[in-house]
Amino acid sequence: MHIRVVTDLDGAALASNAASTGSVKVVGPIDELLPEVAKSYAFTADLTAGVRVLPLHEEGRLQFVIRNLDGLATIKASFAAQEVTIARLDELAKWWVGQPQHFLEGAQGVQRIEPV
Repeated sequence: MHIRVVTDLDGAALASNAASTGSVKVVGPIDELLPEVAKSYAFTADLTAGVRVLPLHEEGRLQFVIRNLDGLATIKASFAAQEVTIARLDELAKWWVGQPQHFLEGAQGVQRIEPV
C-alpha cells in the first residue's frame, strides 16, 4: 500500500517511528525541485473506527458519535428516539461496510469534526 504524505517531519524523526507494513512517500516543497531527495518510509497505521450512541434523556433523543467511517473525521448527529428504527440502523450498517447510505437524513445537530 502506498500513501503520499506531506509532512514537516525530518527523515530521522519519521524513520524512528517507522514499522514495516505499508510504504509512505514523504514529500514537501523540495520534492519538486530535487526529486532525488524524496525518501520512502514504512509504517503501520493505527486507526480505529466506531459508533457510540449517547442517550439524551431530557430531550428524548439519541446522539450518534461516528468516528472515522467517512474518512478521518468524527460526525455527531442526533435523532428523536422513535426515529431510531431498524431501517435507520440498517443505513448505519451500510455506512459501516462502505455501501451507499442515507443514515444522516433527518438528523439534527449534525457536526463534522476533522483532525487538524
